[in-house]
Amino acid sequence: MRADASRYADCIINSAGIDWLTLTSTNQQTKRAQQRYFEKILASDLQLGYKPVKGGHHGFYGIRTRHAMLASKDDRALLQVSGRRAQGAAILARPGDNCTRLDVQVTIRVGEDNVASFLRYQEKRVGAYRTLRGKTPDRTLVLKNGKAQTLYVGSRTSDVFIRCYDKFAESGEEEYRGCVRLEVEYKGKASAALWACLAAYQLTNMSLLQYMVQSLSQRGFDVSMVELERQDIIVPKPETLKENRTWGWWASQVAPSVAKSVAERGWYTAFSILFGKTLTDWDKTAIMNSLSVAWGN
Repeated sequence: MRADASRYADCIINSAGIDWLTLTSTNQQTKRAQQRYFEKILASDLQLGYKPVKGGHHGFYGIRTRHAMLASKDDRALLQVSGRRAQGAAILARPGDNCTRLDVQVTIRVGEDNVASFLRYQEKRVGAYRTLRGKTPDRTLVLKNGKAQTLYVGSRTSDVFIRCYDKFAESGEEEYRGCVRLEVEYKGKASAALWACLAAYQLTNMSLLQYMVQSLSQRGFDVSMVELERQDIIVPKPETLKENRTWGWWASQVAPSVAKSVAERGWYTAFSILFGKTLTDWDKTAIMNSLSVAWGN
């Protein structure tokens, strides 16, 4: 075990914080805060190219966007936030509100060649752990093509459920290549109590992360590689605008093909294919005359 542990001693934290929040309230101040929080996410998602749609959850009905949903039922409002947009949600904590689910995560970079071994290492740690009653936590290790990809610890319906998984395989995002996410999902009494402490004592994200690390340790996980002092990487990276992704695809995929076509057949053919249906005859004549003068035939 010690030899395995030393391999992960110098891991770097990629991101950390709240990853999911489901919060309901009848308090007017909280409702206004939920509305403002949702509107910021909505505006950001619109910039990314995602339009809002109607949505619902357990009898609540409202508006859903990519990263959040704001809904209501009678006099109670519900805000559901996920991913990067949830990382600042601790500011919503107020006494008397009801948090029915709160996920807290830390994502560490272990190296692409070490992801599967890290998951197997943690599975062995949990399997060797005994509670005060002498029991071993329930655990399931999921393999894909013979490689460990996800470790589940606990019951999906329990108040505390843990996921440890290959973040790159789950998201497909290059920034997570070689990263493992340790995620604790709190529900029921656990999420309600944790949110109540946030509200009563104005705790920070760091306090949540420390509590999450403790939850992992209490179930046998090795958390020695999780150094929470590295606050510079806690801040989530901004997402790429959908329009920028499109232009990036044009630059990396389309432009080389156009350049090859121009080299083989001249610029006229490529220009006609790309812009033939978008310009008037007058536009094409004027542009082509200008290009002929500048580049020749």
